[in-house]
Amino acid sequence: MLGEVSLAAREVSLRAFVGDILGGARYYEVTLPGAHAHPFLALDDCFEGLSLNGAIVRGSVVGTGLNRLVVRTVSSNRLDQLVTNLASRLDALQGKKDGKQNWGNLQEARNYTHPSDIQLFSDGPIYELLGDAKGKRLADLGSGNGIISLKLAEEGGLVDGVDVSPAMLKVASERALNANLLTSTSFGLGTADRTSLASGAYDGVVCSLVINNIATVHETQGVFQEAFRLLKSGGKFVISLPHPLTLNHRTNNRWTEWQPGQSQDTLSPGEAFIRKILTANGTMFQITNNFWHPDWLEEYAQAAGFQIGKTVEATATEQQIQTHSLHKLYGTIQFFLVKEFIKI
Repeated sequence: MLGEVSLAAREVSLRAFVGDILGGARYYEVTLPGAHAHPFLALDDCFEGLSLNGAIVRGSVVGTGLNRLVVRTVSSNRLDQLVTNLASRLDALQGKKDGKQNWGNLQEARNYTHPSDIQLFSDGPIYELLGDAKGKRLADLGSGNGIISLKLAEEGGLVDGVDVSPAMLKVASERALNANLLTSTSFGLGTADRTSLASGAYDGVVCSLVINNIATVHETQGVFQEAFRLLKSGGKFVISLPHPLTLNHRTNNRWTEWQPGQSQDTLSPGEAFIRKILTANGTMFQITNNFWHPDWLEEYAQAAGFQIGKTVEATATEQQIQTHSLHKLYGTIQFFLVKEFIKI
């Protein structure tokens, strides 16, 4: 609830929409630098604060403007109804409904974090390949709840994230607010193959654990084309995905459940298969992934204009296995693939 943040509100207009006149609604703006880059920040959240003349303002956040939130006041009985219905309304936000976790659910978006194997063998290599983020402009395609974007912003990067889930975007913006990173980040709606970000403006583009959720050749090719459009000359495009060539190996926290007639060696481009994954909070869920051979990805990258860069297929050290309670196979099997492509 945004009311926990100490912000001064001032009335900007007594003019209300016809539907709000009987409810006595008024509109206030709350100064918040960077808010305009976070359209889902606090959306529908309850707000409580003091106006500049000392009056108590209670209402809900209905939008953002240039360096401000817009709050609409409501009567006390309408505010009680707003609080009661908030969870159900947020659950109705658009999310992926294809057998993956429902990222339209706000609570799931807040709870999601990367388990240790993703942190070590996907996130870590991404940061290494991108290099020093300080002063760089970066794009995160499929930014989720902001795990990678906010890390890069903490290191001094200016990061624009896009995602298909309003709930994930809302959580990412909340975290940016709490970390004082609103002015160095933005989070908006978009897909990895189609964004509204500026052409030729970015030093680096990240696409982490997204391509393995895309089902068509056209869309996957589109991700490489979009990244190429966004990058400056010499910029890097870094992708990560569960390693498509080690799907037959089973650990205690992730494995493939092949359907009759399926095998790793016979999958076609984008073909769906079922994975069981243990999350960081200890719950097991089923996810649908899509198959992309590394050779196909390099082919799409080159067709988009990229030069092939480094590939990281990391295994765990004995210390990492012990520290993070990893299955022993992590010491010999490469469970994640991270690739770098360079715009020349």
